[in-house]
Amino acid sequence: MSPLNTKSSGQHLKQKNAGGSSHITWETRASKPEKAARRNQRKKFSQDIQPGVAPQVTTSGRGNNDSGWEDFKAALNDSQTSWANSRPTQIGPQPTWGKSKPRSGNVRPCGNSDESQLGPIINDWDLTQTSYPQKTPEEIAQDEKKAKLQTEHWEMIQKLWGWPWKNAPPQLVILAPYLPNYYHRDPFSLPKAEQSSKLFSLLNVDIIRNTILGWILRDHFDGANFAISCRTAFFLLAGQITFWDMTDGWFNNCEYPRYGPESSDKPSQQGSVQSVLLITPVRHFKQAITKGTRGNSRLYSRQITHLRTMLRSLYNFADFIDTVQFHRTGFLTVDLLNLIIPHMRNLKVLGVYNCQLIHIGHTFRLLDIIKEDRPLGKEDQVYLDFFPMYHLGPRSGAHRTGSYGVIWDNWGGDTRLAIWAIVTRILPRASAQGINLTKQGTAFYRWLEMSPCWNVGETLDAIKDTSMDPVKLATMLNWPHYQGNVTYFKRKLPFRPEGWEWAVKYYTCSDCHEDLLGILYHFTQIRSQYGSLGGSNSPIYCLGCSLINTLEGETDHFKYSKRKIVSKWIREDDPDPNDGTNGAWEFPELNSTDLARALEDFERRDVAKDVRELDRARYCLKRTGRHSDRFDREFEERQRPRTRAEEGRHGNLLMAPEVGMYQEWREHLTMSKEELRWWGFDTRRYCGYV
Repeated sequence: MSPLNTKSSGQHLKQKNAGGSSHITWETRASKPEKAARRNQRKKFSQDIQPGVAPQVTTSGRGNNDSGWEDFKAALNDSQTSWANSRPTQIGPQPTWGKSKPRSGNVRPCGNSDESQLGPIINDWDLTQTSYPQKTPEEIAQDEKKAKLQTEHWEMIQKLWGWPWKNAPPQLVILAPYLPNYYHRDPFSLPKAEQSSKLFSLLNVDIIRNTILGWILRDHFDGANFAISCRTAFFLLAGQITFWDMTDGWFNNCEYPRYGPESSDKPSQQGSVQSVLLITPVRHFKQAITKGTRGNSRLYSRQITHLRTMLRSLYNFADFIDTVQFHRTGFLTVDLLNLIIPHMRNLKVLGVYNCQLIHIGHTFRLLDIIKEDRPLGKEDQVYLDFFPMYHLGPRSGAHRTGSYGVIWDNWGGDTRLAIWAIVTRILPRASAQGINLTKQGTAFYRWLEMSPCWNVGETLDAIKDTSMDPVKLATMLNWPHYQGNVTYFKRKLPFRPEGWEWAVKYYTCSDCHEDLLGILYHFTQIRSQYGSLGGSNSPIYCLGCSLINTLEGETDHFKYSKRKIVSKWIREDDPDPNDGTNGAWEFPELNSTDLARALEDFERRDVAKDVRELDRARYCLKRTGRHSDRFDREFEERQRPRTRAEEGRHGNLLMAPEVGMYQEWREHLTMSKEELRWWGFDTRRYCGYV
């Protein structure tokens, strides 16, 4: 038997390092009576301590004496001296800042510390004597200016919550795009600077000004950049635009008939419009519109009533408008645009920006609408500037799951590949009509940059290059994973057991009937149709069509109900009153040519009644039930909670990519190796969309 096993169970080994060498000693474990005696001793020691009185330390454990504390202090001072002598001596001038005087008073021993491990005694501590490096007056002024700017920026962001319906502060410079704050006498805090540029002298000529500013306003973001360059440019652009207010229902008297028995000679009923028309919600200070319970509870009724009046106004002055822009217009759909745009025979530019019911899938309809009923040789005279519906999600809280940009809730697919599947179909059609949607400065390019897509510029160039190899194109489309690396794409990857050959072949989508690369499909559909177990006649849908179908069925912000109300309004035939649905839950043939009849059908079919019911549903959800369940579905909409399957608990990660991931990845490229130790993701689940 080994000599290590000859000891009794009450003893154990203890290894110490002494002078760089290790040796083993035997120690006897304390028995239960000894442990109880030690507990009593510690209890008695804690009772002897009084505030302001140094504790009495016992050296033998059998009573208190005065020599114990003195012996302990002497040992502690000896260890201080040895520790100070062992420190390396620093040669040269010593900095005065950061040093502090030792603290005065006695030090209470704690634990069974070894004397060789004790540091110096701090006998005094005086924070008032600590000196720090002093900042120069210029640095102090710069810090104060930076803090002031951050405070002003945060206050501005807080005041802008709830655009465009709530609490418009009088400090705003504009109430809508290019519209100055006419409620405030002097919204500009800085003095006006005189512009000496020759450009503004040239813009004083009416013909030149109308031509140049008309070209600038073809793209909304180009016009916005020009407007913020200086105050003179801002007012020049504002003077070229006619504003129609969708909040208060002001259309510059254009809703009154111009000719016929119903026309009037009164000046208050004479309308006018410029060649550039901007239709947008406008901030107001009227409580009944922006904040009051009575007015806010009838929000949808006001929106659709003003929408009908706006369509009538456009119908009356359709021949005088060259450029029309729709900004955040409620209840506006592509079917309503299909009724009015063909009547505008002199239209040259159509702009649609972040309207709630017009998403990226409607780009094809918009391209068709601007070609309808155009004179021979002018089929492509209308330019399209389009910013599809965009969502950042609710504010941070328990009812937020992420910012998906294109869609409100998580839909379980790769949004980036779905967008590229749609873009590959849009670009050839837009190019054939002479429209460059992806030029830098256009609203569509800006939307792509704000979407979850990565490396937008290079990917668009790859899509436009018809001679590019399909393998290289696949690596560019799925940039978050392959980053254009063909060698890595052709490897055997553990999270891609299906291989890569299917991703570079072309398959026909059963919905759009376009031939698209396999990487723009769900692999499960490719496998069921063309795999080793294939042969089934089940249809396959590209990711773009899957995303469009999901967008059409969205229910947040009452989108589905709003679309059905508009569908009932402009349907071709009257709904059957005996079908039990009141004509609101079908997919009928819609009126696409006769706008005058559609305006009459609004009252004949009592569309306002359905909108009042929608207002009542919104109001009841906001006012009834538990307090935690009360929220406004228009301004305080909540996201659907994630399921366990979406979070990857059952296998693949079924989460749509969020906005800002590309910027985060670019920041990680600049990190050091030490910083990257704590960041990473599992690619097997990251790319596991099914």
